Amino acid sequence: SRIWKAQIPYFSNFHRCISFDPRGNGKSDRPDDAGQYAIEEYLADALAVMDGTATERAVLLGVSLGGLFGPLL
Repeated sequence: SRIWKAQIPYFSNFHRCISFDPRGNGKSDRPDDAGQYAIEEYLADALAVMDGTATERAVLLGVSLGGLFGPLL
């Protein structure tokens, strides 16, 4: 999520901004089981963040793997 620190002040003028580190990145957990890194697991994590923050609709921004979340959700 640190990659977004410079952009959040701007975007927060127009939107509520929530950033998170996908599993295996930043300060998130790093599961030992390779199956835990399937795209379905990443998508479940993104939905859990949305559910946990009472977010019903979102504009999703991502870099690299995170860029896949929006089209796949």
